[in-house]
Amino acid sequence: MSDFGRMRHEVCVTVCVTAYNHEKYIEQCLDGIIMQETNFAFEVIVHDDASTDGTSQIIGCYKRRYPNKIVTILQAENQFQQGRSILKEFIFPLAKGRYIAFCEGDDYWTDPKKLQKQVEYLDSHADCVAVYHGCEVVDEFNRNALTSRPIYTPRTSGRYTNLDFALGKTYPGQTASLVLRRSVYDGSEEFPIEDYWGLQVNGDAKTLLLCLTKGEVYVIGDVMSVHRVIQTFGSSWSARMFGKNLSGVFYRTHREMRRFAKSRNLSFPNYRKELRCVVSAIAKRVVFKQGQDRDALSLVLSVSKGWFGLLIEVLKCSLLCLPFELVRRVKRIH
Repeated sequence: MSDFGRMRHEVCVTVCVTAYNHEKYIEQCLDGIIMQETNFAFEVIVHDDASTDGTSQIIGCYKRRYPNKIVTILQAENQFQQGRSILKEFIFPLAKGRYIAFCEGDDYWTDPKKLQKQVEYLDSHADCVAVYHGCEVVDEFNRNALTSRPIYTPRTSGRYTNLDFALGKTYPGQTASLVLRRSVYDGSEEFPIEDYWGLQVNGDAKTLLLCLTKGEVYVIGDVMSVHRVIQTFGSSWSARMFGKNLSGVFYRTHREMRRFAKSRNLSFPNYRKELRCVVSAIAKRVVFKQGQDRDALSLVLSVSKGWFGLLIEVLKCSLLCLPFELVRRVKRIH
């Protein structure tokens, strides 16, 4: 078993910052972290993935200003484009904290008590493995963009369950709003952690699913961070996927999450979401007939192992989602 989460350190929290061509935003990101008021020590590990703008120079300035707080990893070649896992291979091996927090270079924290609130909850609730909070969503021009990411609509304080994730329309928060126990990334002979790293699922959903398989997830209702959605330029996931047919990608994601949850003895009945992806992929292929629509349907068929496999999956999901649809409708009535 990995001892990643079992080491004792003076540092309580490691804040992981990933940056690439974030020259316009990285100062706001780092300022939001440095301003944190805590009664414990925290470190900041900043990874720059060979930015071609001035991001690495700005990071270097902060390193010189806070040499005992900030650790920098400045790549000469882009590692993400080579298929490397930035967190697993570069940041986590250097992390000293028993808790891990995250903030991508174009996001930022707004509440100086953010870390303190989350750590206090984790310290007083041993069964809780992760604490999220609410976030604002803005675009590259700082305009409200929550309508483009309704899954991040702030929630009231309370527990967030696997059924909330599988059946609901919102996440407990976004990556920059998360603090989790380092032990979440521990593996075992029965449940090897490599299964998690191999998941073809986007980062937010992937991390949340892992947390739900490990213990309780809690949401603090306060809005304490800002997530920036950059769609019109840059190399972010949002920019690269803007305007594309993602029904195939999302279908594969839902199948992967259900498979992973099942391997961890966790129910994850996201059948309705899978069905919507299938309907979307087929409908767009029939109506628009564009190359990306053909690719989306091809991915759905590849995941399902052909039309017959897809038919079986659709029938199974249709039957299994009926009880949950009835519950959903009853709740709406009341």
